Amino acid sequence: MIQSAIANANKLSRAQQRIAGYLVRHESDIPYLTEHDIARETGVSVATVSRFWSAIGFDNLKDVKRRQQSQGAARPADKMKDKLSRMSESPLPMQMIDMEIRNLEETKRLLSAESFDAAAEALLRAKRVFVFGTGPSRALTELLLFRLNRFGFAMVPIPTGSNDMFEQLTHMTSDDALVTFGFYGFPPDVRTVMNAGSEAGAKLILFTDMVVSELHAMASAVLFAYRGEPGEFHSMAAPVAVIDSLTVALARKDAQAMERLERLYELRRKHAARVEG
Repeated sequence: MIQSAIANANKLSRAQQRIAGYLVRHESDIPYLTEHDIARETGVSVATVSRFWSAIGFDNLKDVKRRQQSQGAARPADKMKDKLSRMSESPLPMQMIDMEIRNLEETKRLLSAESFDAAAEALLRAKRVFVFGTGPSRALTELLLFRLNRFGFAMVPIPTGSNDMFEQLTHMTSDDALVTFGFYGFPPDVRTVMNAGSEAGAKLILFTDMVVSELHAMASAVLFAYRGEPGEFHSMAAPVAVIDSLTVALARKDAQAMERLERLYELRRKHAARVEG
């Protein structure tokens, strides 16, 4: 219910987008939340939370809870809270695995199958695939470059934080696709690259953990990957899972991709002894 209300809302401010994202990820907790709770978790004022409800079509938080209950959408949060409390008694590896499972389950719930298919089609039709990510996301760009390069895609990594970035952007055309990794906070370079891609007419594919953002409207496909709350340790397990899923989808759709992998295997087998020697 809350997700559809947010989707139908007019343009939200950045503070409202933080609230919206938090509520979508914690929809089952809404019956137990106060405006003070939401303000504390999202880093905005209580007054901002109070004004938020009318922006998405509700009178107030009480109205949200009432409608949620009438639709039977409210699910007890006590089970999840109990699970989290028991995690602290487990060995650290088990706690981390539980956290990854939670992240993957949240990704499964919010990842759009329609956007996923659109991303796969855009990549298949693209003449070249430009890829950009900053900070820890650079590991994701390397993984995607490795996976798709093996399939024969013309991959173009975009350097970060230098004039080389702008030089690469000038080569982008409407025949290309641009994959960007823009997670919580959206670094300025991500916005710059997406703006350049939009101006060039390229198909934009955005990996993100932001449920609501003004950059969504620029993208041909938005691939949601939950990494944890803003104040938590941010894991890359869910983004990697989405990349792996995209790789398999492309292999299914593109017969030539499998042929290239077969040629790679044969090439390795033929020259294995020479390389090892």
